[in-house]
Amino acid sequence: MKQMILSWIILFSVSSLFSQEVFKLGTVKGKHVTYEVKEQNSFPWGRIIKNTRKSDTAEVKVMDIINCAAQTWDIEMQIAKIIHDRLLPEELRKLREIAKSFPSDYFQTMVRIVDNKLVQVEWFLFDGMYRDGVRKRAGEIPDTIERPMNFIRKDTGEEVQRLVKEPVYRKKEPAAPSDGFWMNFDPDRLYEIEKDIVEKVTLPPGMARDFAYVLQISIFYEYICDLKKAREVRECAIEDWKKEMLRSKLE
Repeated sequence: MKQMILSWIILFSVSSLFSQEVFKLGTVKGKHVTYEVKEQNSFPWGRIIKNTRKSDTAEVKVMDIINCAAQTWDIEMQIAKIIHDRLLPEELRKLREIAKSFPSDYFQTMVRIVDNKLVQVEWFLFDGMYRDGVRKRAGEIPDTIERPMNFIRKDTGEEVQRLVKEPVYRKKEPAAPSDGFWMNFDPDRLYEIEKDIVEKVTLPPGMARDFAYVLQISIFYEYICDLKKAREVRECAIEDWKKEMLRSKLE
């Protein structure tokens, strides 16, 4: 009888993860962390989640991932495993369903790198195509959007601005909406993921710069759910950055 009651409690707790919005605009407090939640300026369906206790707030440059693509893939697959290990089986099942409806959806964050060390998570970006008022204004959403983003040239170190195209967004209600997962996540559990990223990610060679910078991380849900795929991608990434290092030594 006790076992049956415990099973019901666990099932109710997991199902509750998807029934209430946690990361509302403003301040969201857990037992061990406080996050500031703001609406993303570029798109009304995104929310930026920032830890209010960020230790390093100095200005930094934005690294163009094209300059370190293989290393970025390496880092992303490490973070995919970190997230996977922090999710419950039911949550992974839910994420797989979302990945089937939205194969291009991803977990997005920004990390700060100083002296070739990942020192903190800048923010998380939780977004879905049908968040908040966007459902009502679906007809107003353009098929593509271009927004400016600053990058650092690898050869000269010069800061340049490019227009980045966003992908085409569907205007049909999906079978498994993507905006109900991370928006309802426990802040303290997100904080555990945040700490793991800082403590466990090993930066590959070739990331050192003579300035502090931030690197955008985007991980497709399929890699979070399938560690075998994530491991294979990471192995390929390691091979690629090793080849890049060898070429640079020969030049």
